[in-house]
Amino acid sequence: MIGQKNRPAVRLFPLLALLLLALGAGACSSYSYYDLDLKFGMGFDFNKISTIDSCHLVVSGAVTDSITLDPGMCRISTNGEFGKVEYSTFADSGNITFFSTTCKLGEGSTTLPAGTAVRRTGTVTATSTTSCP
Repeated sequence: MIGQKNRPAVRLFPLLALLLLALGAGACSSYSYYDLDLKFGMGFDFNKISTIDSCHLVVSGAVTDSITLDPGMCRISTNGEFGKVEYSTFADSGNITFFSTTCKLGEGSTTLPAGTAVRRTGTVTATSTTSCP
C-alpha cells in the first residue's frame, strides 16, 4: 500500500523538474556577438602604421570595456586592413560604441545597437590625427 500512495508524486517529480529547468533557462542571459572589421583610413601609410606601439579598442554605452589588441598585428597591416575582432557581451539593450585608438595617431568609431543573443557586424576605420608627438 505504501508504494501506491507515493507513485503519483514520483510521476510528478520529472515534470516539476522539467518545468523548473525551462523557467530557469528563460531567465539566463545570452551572449551577443559583435564582429568588427578594423581598418586604417585616410592619412595612414606604411611608415605611420609601422610606428604603432599599442592598439586599443574602447567600448562604451550599454557596456564599458577596454581591449588591448596585439600591437604586432597593427604594425604589419601594410594594406590598411587590421582584420576582424570578435567582441561578446551580455548587454541586451542600448547602444554599444567601439572606439579605436592608436596612440592618438588615429581614431575611429562605430555604434551598434545591443540585443539579446544577436550577431552584428560593423567597421571601425581609424583616420589619421596629429595628437602624437
